Amino acid sequence: MRNVVILQRVIPHYRVRLFERLHQEFGWIVACADEPPRGTGLHVLRDRTAPFARFFPFKFLDAASPYCALVPIGRILSELRPEAIISEFSLQMSSSWQLAARRLLRRSPKVLFWSHGLNTELNIGSLHGLASKGLRKLLFSGVDGNIYYTSECRTSMGLGANSPGFVATNTIDVEEIRRTPSIPLETHLGSPTILSVGRITPDKALPLVVRGFLPLIETFPDATLVIIGDGPDRKHVEAAAGRYLGKNVVLTGSVFDEKVLASYFRRAQLSIIGGAAGLSVNHALAYDVPVLAFNAGPNGPFHHPEISYVKEGVTGWLVDGWSSERLTEVLRAIFANGSDPQVRLHKSLREYVDRELTLDRMIDGFRCVDSFLDAQLT
Repeated sequence: MRNVVILQRVIPHYRVRLFERLHQEFGWIVACADEPPRGTGLHVLRDRTAPFARFFPFKFLDAASPYCALVPIGRILSELRPEAIISEFSLQMSSSWQLAARRLLRRSPKVLFWSHGLNTELNIGSLHGLASKGLRKLLFSGVDGNIYYTSECRTSMGLGANSPGFVATNTIDVEEIRRTPSIPLETHLGSPTILSVGRITPDKALPLVVRGFLPLIETFPDATLVIIGDGPDRKHVEAAAGRYLGKNVVLTGSVFDEKVLASYFRRAQLSIIGGAAGLSVNHALAYDVPVLAFNAGPNGPFHHPEISYVKEGVTGWLVDGWSSERLTEVLRAIFANGSDPQVRLHKSLREYVDRELTLDRMIDGFRCVDSFLDAQLT
């Protein structure tokens, strides 16, 4: 086994099983911050005895940006002495610049960046977006390889054959989620039940989701939109719901207990993502719930790579035209004549998830990385 270190700011709960598997199979360990950045809402590993984890004093410099960090690279390399390091990439993390500089000077260890590739939260045609793309390409081309979340991410970077690129499909432990037991809910859920899960932030466009949902009540008086999460945009969501708040529009607040989440997902026929899509796509699909999201446009939404897992008529639907009116139109079509989208897409959705989005599929990508490193270090 090679001495390989994965550098991460935090070990969130949805990554624990992945890192356990990588440690078991390859002996890799994770170097991360001893305290997470403030205000992220991340649930992080607190077990300091976990065999795959080592903790170091990162310094997070900006409460508004969880990526802005001074990383003690010298100490990490001195204490762990890795042959290769697989580093989370951000232009705001000092480690990205330090590791790229080391490789420019041909100093050890080997370096691979693990990231989206391009910053998908930016308008790539804007001045900011173009600058970000240029800097990323410069740093990515100077290291030994790059690991991307999707094949689309790899292609979009356009680094060519001289820059080894690998795809480790970004996902969660689907099998474990499917085994999660449900618990009884006190909340009344009508029919159809539609979910929207995630932080209530402006980029999620949840007021738009509410406004697009409300006209559906004309046809389905008992229809329920359940919004699971909390955040700074909550007051705008409540205002959009108006007199339907607590009736057809239910805000649960933050829920981290997977058994409670399982109960909601197993009652739902559809999951709506009004703005930026990320791992919430995988979460819904793991429960066999189809996803409705908007196609990206020049003014948004600016998705994370997981939007590529929404396949039209297979795992859900992608909507052109980022507006509540367009959402209403599509919802009426999906539920026309009492149709159940979950039943309609169940077979194709389950087949896609089993083929593309299991944890084993993600680990296959890292097996390719391991073979590459073994050849490079021999």
